[in-house]
Amino acid sequence: MGFPAEKVAMAVKHAGGGQDEDDAVLDWLINHEDADLQGSSSSSDLEGFDSSTSDMEVFLISSTGLDAVGEELTERDKKFLTLVEMGFTEEDASSAIDLCGVHEEDSVLADAILAAQIAKREEDSAEIVLVDMPKERPYFYFENVERAPKGVWDEMSRCLYNLAPEYVDSKDFCAATRKRGYIHNLPVKGRFSIKPMQPRTIQEKFPQTKRWWPWWDTRTQLNCIQTVMAPATASDRVREILSDSDGTPSEAHQKEILHLCRHWNLIWVGPNTVAPLEAGEVESLLGFPTEHTRVGFNRTDRYRSLGIPPLCSKGAVS
Repeated sequence: MGFPAEKVAMAVKHAGGGQDEDDAVLDWLINHEDADLQGSSSSSDLEGFDSSTSDMEVFLISSTGLDAVGEELTERDKKFLTLVEMGFTEEDASSAIDLCGVHEEDSVLADAILAAQIAKREEDSAEIVLVDMPKERPYFYFENVERAPKGVWDEMSRCLYNLAPEYVDSKDFCAATRKRGYIHNLPVKGRFSIKPMQPRTIQEKFPQTKRWWPWWDTRTQLNCIQTVMAPATASDRVREILSDSDGTPSEAHQKEILHLCRHWNLIWVGPNTVAPLEAGEVESLLGFPTEHTRVGFNRTDRYRSLGIPPLCSKGAVS
């Protein structure tokens, strides 16, 4: 036997807390159940919920929440009550569960409710000022890596009005590759490029490298900026190969060098010498102003502020 979770939530709301809350909730449930049995199922207090049942179980309300007598709460009921306790309305809680499913995390359900509330908000009450943009509903913008784990993009789209992601690669705008996807409701009509455009090749971006760039290094763009600093062993290995071959490496050694250069985004900075990008070069690639991270930071902290923490230890280079 069990009261519907929606009705229990209504009873909690009407009880209003206090030491006698348990009794008040129980009385409310029984009174409304009696009214339902007498044909008063349309009571305005129930907001349209059907309470007719001949198989009921009483739920007691503890000082910290809902404790069921028995273990017959369904997964949907548990999710529903959790969302109501978080402050969401019964209607919003039910809609979010219907949209995202009963097995979704509570945080995802809550995010879905908030996104729906934003979408419903009237433009004139939001008082959003957008320059040269048509008046639309409030905008949202969610980002993730293109190669997210299987199912992540489908789940994001399902919780965001089934909008398909828009994929963008930074190689079309700068000298480094960085594939990302975006789910948004931003206007796409009338888009324009921000001027001036950044150089889109390594040697255009860093012209000082052209003097030392060997003919067999055919890279024109850098890979995605690593989230860790390149180990010194990578540059040392390249220097060792070139030293042993008098600057003319075999085809096998050329492939090994190119693998290291691509993996760690090493660039040519001198004769037979490669090095990782300096903090200022990373700033420039990411579109920050010159010396954006210089003031008050040492070299390691500058890298860290750009999302490139140092390696914990020097290990083998893959």
